[in-house]
Amino acid sequence: MAPVPEAEVLCRVCGRKARSLWDGRLMDLTVKYFECDSCGYVQTEYPFWLEVGGGTVVDCAGGYGILVRMLRDVGVEALWSDKYCDNLLARGFEYQGGGAVLVTSFEAFEHFVDPVAELKDQLSISPNVLLSTEIIPDPTPPQDKWWYYGSDHGQHIGFFRNRTLKYLAEKFRKRLVSDERSYHLFSDREYSSMFWRTRIFLLRAVSKSLRIVSARSLKSKTWEDNRQLIKCMDTSESRTEAPKSLDRLK
Repeated sequence: MAPVPEAEVLCRVCGRKARSLWDGRLMDLTVKYFECDSCGYVQTEYPFWLEVGGGTVVDCAGGYGILVRMLRDVGVEALWSDKYCDNLLARGFEYQGGGAVLVTSFEAFEHFVDPVAELKDQLSISPNVLLSTEIIPDPTPPQDKWWYYGSDHGQHIGFFRNRTLKYLAEKFRKRLVSDERSYHLFSDREYSSMFWRTRIFLLRAVSKSLRIVSARSLKSKTWEDNRQLIKCMDTSESRTEAPKSLDRLK
């Protein structure tokens, strides 16, 4: 959800206008506080940080569906999307439209012929886009001195610097948070360096392990998804004699 201008913030109790109090620290975030002169209620701005566990995440460079399957296995409502690859591991959980809390796009922007159009499309889904791509060193290294050129496969066709990403952020009126190496977030919000470093640590843990550390307890969607897929199979015309549920293997 996009931030609401301070002049338009209404009391969540009586619905009247709430006035700004201060910008305070909440966890590792800077959060605005408001007070209602009518009923006396004090509130934070819209609690966007609570959406992380319950909102939808769309992986717009979903590939074979590995990340979506991993996220769903730990309880995240993740959906798959990819214009250039078949969904093999997250079938039945394709993105069909609508908004999301977060769009992820890992190791994709170096492949795009039109990265501006691709970013625009992703920002139309969510105000928060998290992408990964390696920052090209400055001065520009020779082709045989930087592995990320991908000379052996020819799939990497564009490379970004921090100032390139800042340009994109300004173009779309976003704030850029980056580790200035691999991971970069476009968002309406400004996050503290501690908040960002913690999230980067978790991202790197994801890339090395099938376990994802979450700030709250989420129920795995593995069996729920299995039952949903089996239900879809039961209503389809193509049925087989093979066991239809992993529950039988438990």
